[in-house]
Amino acid sequence: MSKIAVLSLTRQIIESVVEIFMSCPANEPSDPRVRRTRALLQNALRDLLHEKKFGVISVQDIAERATVNRATFYAHFDDKYALLSCVLRSELGAKLWSRFPKPTPLTCESLTLLAAAVFEFIGEMRTQCPDSARDMENTMGSILQEEIYEFIDTWLRIGGLAPPLRGQPRETVATVFSWSIYGAAHRWSRSDRKQTAEDAAREISALLMPARELSAV
Repeated sequence: MSKIAVLSLTRQIIESVVEIFMSCPANEPSDPRVRRTRALLQNALRDLLHEKKFGVISVQDIAERATVNRATFYAHFDDKYALLSCVLRSELGAKLWSRFPKPTPLTCESLTLLAAAVFEFIGEMRTQCPDSARDMENTMGSILQEEIYEFIDTWLRIGGLAPPLRGQPRETVATVFSWSIYGAAHRWSRSDRKQTAEDAAREISALLMPARELSAV
């Protein structure tokens, strides 16, 4: 098999992996009944977050809105924080993967796309659910940062590293980039937002990538 054919086959395999990853979120149950119940609970929490602070929402509130009993809730989630994590991570993960339908190396340009998606997601949360966003700020931060980390880590496994990043530990790159992007997005979302999400994302990406580029020279 020629080198070109091997490269073509490799890309097809990678694209298939991405397609599978996007269509099958982590820990997503295969039983349709379980998926329907979990969807009811997730939608119930989404609705309630528009109405009241997360801190005052009880498991009973969520169960009643989802038209299930408390026992059913606990059969699927340990507590309301586990449900919140599921909701936030699935929504952010879907937003991030939608920006990258095909595998691509991590470059300044692609990093900007990723960062802009995070900025938009956190900004939308603060706009649509301001009271809840403020109330669950600390909890939300750790959840979103972990999802960003896992996305970047998976992205690097699939799409590879741009030349300036090659030779750097994947876990280190994912840690530094995820915390930097989340921190910048969090600060931007609390500002007057005179700067667009795209411009703010471009700034943080330019700060993260040049240092790597200089070290590679």
